[in-house]
Amino acid sequence: MSDSETTAGEDRVLADAPSGLLVDLSDLPDEQRVVSADLIRRLCVAEEPKDVDPRGIRIKGARIVDPLDLSYCTVAHPLRFEATTFAVVPDLVGADLPAVWFEHCSLPGVRADGLRTGSFSLDSSRVSGQVRLIGARIDGQLSCVGATLSNEGGLALSADQAEISGGVFLNDGFIATGAVRLLDARIGGLECANATLSNKGGDALAADRAEITGSVFLGGGFSATGAVRLQGARIGGELYRADATLANKGGDALDADGAEITGGVFLGRRFSATGAVRLLAARIGGQLRCADATLSNKGGDALSAEGAEITGGVFLRGGFRTTGAVGLFGARIGGQLDCADATLSNKGGDALFVEGAEITGSVFLRGGFRATGAVRLQGARIGGQLSCEGATLSNEGGDALEVENAEVVGHVLLRAGFSASGEVRLHGAKIGGSLDLSNSTLVNAAEAGYALDCRDARIGGRLRFRDVQVTGGVDLFRASATTLEDDLGREDDPLGSWGDVQPLILDGFTYERFAQESASNPRLRQRWLQHTDDFQQGAWQHLIQVYRSVGRDDEATSTSIAMHNDRVARAGLPWYRVMGRWILWALVGHGYRPWLAAVWAAGVITAFALVVWNWSGLFLPAQGVTGSPQPFAYAADSFLPIVDLGQADGWTPTGWLRWVEWVVILFGWSLSTIFVAGFTRIVRTA
Repeated sequence: MSDSETTAGEDRVLADAPSGLLVDLSDLPDEQRVVSADLIRRLCVAEEPKDVDPRGIRIKGARIVDPLDLSYCTVAHPLRFEATTFAVVPDLVGADLPAVWFEHCSLPGVRADGLRTGSFSLDSSRVSGQVRLIGARIDGQLSCVGATLSNEGGLALSADQAEISGGVFLNDGFIATGAVRLLDARIGGLECANATLSNKGGDALAADRAEITGSVFLGGGFSATGAVRLQGARIGGELYRADATLANKGGDALDADGAEITGGVFLGRRFSATGAVRLLAARIGGQLRCADATLSNKGGDALSAEGAEITGGVFLRGGFRTTGAVGLFGARIGGQLDCADATLSNKGGDALFVEGAEITGSVFLRGGFRATGAVRLQGARIGGQLSCEGATLSNEGGDALEVENAEVVGHVLLRAGFSASGEVRLHGAKIGGSLDLSNSTLVNAAEAGYALDCRDARIGGRLRFRDVQVTGGVDLFRASATTLEDDLGREDDPLGSWGDVQPLILDGFTYERFAQESASNPRLRQRWLQHTDDFQQGAWQHLIQVYRSVGRDDEATSTSIAMHNDRVARAGLPWYRVMGRWILWALVGHGYRPWLAAVWAAGVITAFALVVWNWSGLFLPAQGVTGSPQPFAYAADSFLPIVDLGQADGWTPTGWLRWVEWVVILFGWSLSTIFVAGFTRIVRTA
């Protein structure tokens, strides 16, 4: 066919295209379906555009083998191609036309940078190169429904800085091999339902700094191999990802750092991500909900929302699973943090990291919640309660739960089957309500490790320590609670839940009362304090103070004596002080039972009186004195330093009896002094 000849397809186009009717060339042989690109250009930029119907040029089944160049052309009417094959990349750079549709077409790419149009479509088309829409202005929608774009290792679709008033639709079977890029674009909405994006080792979808008026919907079977990036994007609606799979192993599956999202972020209903899901410093106007999602980034962050501001609550529940850390460091959460029934795994690292976060509502780690790795709430501020009822935490050799220096307005509930393998650390925590550990299991198998560390904790309500199984130590140094409720005096073990605690530190632990009368039994309380790993005077003194504050002076006295006995036994005193203390205990109950001095005095006087009676012949009478000394009067006169019965001056013992009398005199002075000191203490403390 010579250059001057036209194909049957071209004849049809020349005859029918200006009428606005669909020119269908599908019935023609391949060689007759060829339409010159120049012919199409002449129709688009005709000198008399009024001769073309307003419906525009509509061609179906054509083959365009030469370059279609409409760059910088102004076309008055829409241009639609259906089931058309392009051998060369169409050039629409800077063109201005009402609409451009490539539907069910086959193209080696599209160049349309700076395009001005009302609508752009690649529906169900196959593109084997890059689609470029950089800086394009589309007043309607960019539709790639069912399209297949392939540019492996490069950009499949590039619409950086584009302005698209309607939505961008990459759905219903849309497939892209290569990156889909919308950097700095302004878009009415983004929908990628049932789409497959693949750019292994790179960005599958990049919309950094994009302004999206509506929502971003990535669901309905959406799949991405490579990173999905929304860093710094501004989304006027929701970020919704359900029934989606993101895979970028060792990298970021979703990066929305610094994004501003007016609505909520929903990553749920069979959402799966391999790689990090990042929301660092993001601002979310609604909830962050990841119910029934599975995130995996072994050895790294599975979900990171550090520094994020979330107006609503954070819901990581309903079968939510992670391999890798969940990080909410410094986040501000306007509602609750609910991880009920979630499973977090990051062995040897942090499973949940909420250090320094501000949470207006409660934190729920309950209802089957499981964590392998540390759960950290260090320095967090929680406006409600911290509930870990029935949770299972495991981080052997480290912290299972760390709430150090946190502020919890309500209760901390580690009860009802709560189990921790590793240290539960509440060092310096401020708890407005109660700390409830009833029916829990605390295990820290590390040598001399603490299963529970409440050092310097301030508990506004009760410390409930009942039916607790403990392997390891409990540290309550300088902790405080209004009420102590435990199960001391239990039938199977008088020490109750404290029985297996080792080491136990109670020094400086303060409380105002016991929850039940049986728990205040002084004998049991003394055994409790003797169960500590060494003598802890502060714990003894506080127990004595509690007894005195409720008028139980007898219990306070017996506890004071037990305290000194414990000091003698375990305080590491030198031998001479130990001996002296035991003598004091025997004579006057460490000064708390001065009446014992009278018993001892009566015994000594009686014994000495018997000696005087049996060996009266060893006494020499004074001048003018006759007869024998009166035994009891002489013994009392010798023993009591402030009593003068006239016997000691009238008789002088001789021989060994003189030594006995000196011992009696010395003993009398000592007992009298101890009696006076003890009596003075009683009067002073009465």
